Amino acid sequence: MLLAIALSVALAIAGCGGGDSTGSSGLDTPRWMLTIIAPRHGAQVGGQAHVEVALTGMGVALDEPRDFSVGYFLDERLVLQSADLVVELDVPPGGHLLRVLGVDETGKPSAKVVGDRIQLVRSDGAAPP
Repeated sequence: MLLAIALSVALAIAGCGGGDSTGSSGLDTPRWMLTIIAPRHGAQVGGQAHVEVALTGMGVALDEPRDFSVGYFLDERLVLQSADLVVELDVPPGGHLLRVLGVDETGKPSAKVVGDRIQLVRSDGAAPP
């Protein structure tokens, strides 16, 4: 949590731009940050993973309207696009890369959003052979 706050402050400082013009004051820099808070990196999950994402950054601090949804990717394949920060995802057997990105309505990643990624493993409780 402390890391997320520190990164939010760093993004806020980077996004200021130092000028009073609204035309170029950090519009090309990330305004939002998505952080996967559950499951933890390397977690073993069942057939469905309960995924929680925190949203931080200047966009949150300034109460800006969010013009993106969260893209949930498993192994670089978009499996869910949602406004929700808490979701349940079907996880196939094996190890996977879970990634969250801010995406527009077409599923294209937004440059205004810093995403996150973790490794997870589906484990159905059976002992390995």
